[in-house]
Amino acid sequence: MAKLDQNHEKQKELTYYQTLLSAFVESRLEYVRRILTLSVLAIGFLASFLAIFRDEIANPWFMLIPFVPWLVANFAFIRALILALDIFLKDDQYVLKILQDQNADEKALENYRKSLYNEKRVIARFFLTGIICAIVFVVLYGMVFFLIR
Repeated sequence: MAKLDQNHEKQKELTYYQTLLSAFVESRLEYVRRILTLSVLAIGFLASFLAIFRDEIANPWFMLIPFVPWLVANFAFIRALILALDIFLKDDQYVLKILQDQNADEKALENYRKSLYNEKRVIARFFLTGIICAIVFVVLYGMVFFLIR
């Protein structure tokens, strides 16, 4: 009977650990997943916005004015997308390192956490730069579009 209780307790502990690990991974990756989704959406928006109104402007030289923020916004969103994918890979490695080595060097794991945190901050900066440049692009494009008409 005691062995059955002990197995039951181990099973309970294992289930608790699995749930805790799953929640940890999901919460860590949710922010990056949102940035990834919004970056893809923004790139599609910028590409379609430019394609829709490209034929409306008779003089292509006016396109150079809003083209610079459009280009910077696309670069920023693509860079945020690449960094987000890189974080997914690093988070997988981080979780595997924790699972495989129960006695992992705490200092190395802390450095790893800090590097992931810093990368997330860089992603946020690229994403915000992309949003600002996209807004500037839309404003400039609207101004050029209405000045020509």
